[in-house]
Amino acid sequence: MRVSLREVARQVGVSAATVSKVMNNTARAYISGARRDQIFAAARASRYRPNDDIAIVSPGGAGATAITARFFAGFQAAAQEHDIRLVTEQTRVTGVPDCIERWRVGGAVFFDAISAATLAALKERGIPYVLANPAEDRPRDCVIVDDYAGVRDALELMELRGLKRAALMLPRITHASFPKRLKAYRDFCKARRIKRACAHSHDFYAALDELGGVLSTRSRLGVVTVGEWGLALEAHLRACTGRDDHLVVPVAEWSSPWTHPRAHVRLPLRAVAKAALEMIRSKWESGNAHAASVTVRPELIEESTT
Repeated sequence: MRVSLREVARQVGVSAATVSKVMNNTARAYISGARRDQIFAAARASRYRPNDDIAIVSPGGAGATAITARFFAGFQAAAQEHDIRLVTEQTRVTGVPDCIERWRVGGAVFFDAISAATLAALKERGIPYVLANPAEDRPRDCVIVDDYAGVRDALELMELRGLKRAALMLPRITHASFPKRLKAYRDFCKARRIKRACAHSHDFYAALDELGGVLSTRSRLGVVTVGEWGLALEAHLRACTGRDDHLVVPVAEWSSPWTHPRAHVRLPLRAVAKAALEMIRSKWESGNAHAASVTVRPELIEESTT
């Protein structure tokens, strides 16, 4: 049975109103630090949580916001299976999310980094958290998307189809997927001695300019890009080279034969969301602060299987 706020107050020997003010971070002026620590210690020991709401916290910024929005669709679908309400919040990397500081959620999912101040607030309250595809893969508390494997699968398909030139065209974003995909591309091309070219700009046309003469080559070309750039890039290659046998492989979160006529790497957004929510639920049930990380792998979809 879930412990109530009144039970925490009874254990400490203070009023429920006092506990409420401490948990809502509105009592620092007149409640001692020792009493505050005592209240949080009692709440942790009794595994108190205010509700089953889970916060989806992103650091903000145009690129990160776009990716978080795509992942959130997966979280919505997974949350409906468990009757969980999601709360979204953007915060500065160094700041503590309001929903954590005022203890308005029972768990939290973070995209990329967590500040030291936020980690301290989570630990003080005993709020379970998960990192969704962080920049640095860790052995616990993470759901990791194997972006490295996704790009490698796309490049192996290009190699299998006889393409000797490969390009990577990605928008420059702050999220962890960018450096992981960039590293996979560079490592693969170096190991296989594939001629490579790389562009990573905020703007599609700026990225085209970065690639320069590579896209106007008469030889067949393979390009790994993102879903929203895939169709435009295929049209550009046809117009510039007069060929229709280039292979553009977008990394995308949906499956559509019209949008991706040849192949694409499908991101496992719903699998990430489901694994993150299940990890938090398991922490609720076990009372453990940490859990082993989980890795989900993107899926290469070819034209013969769509």
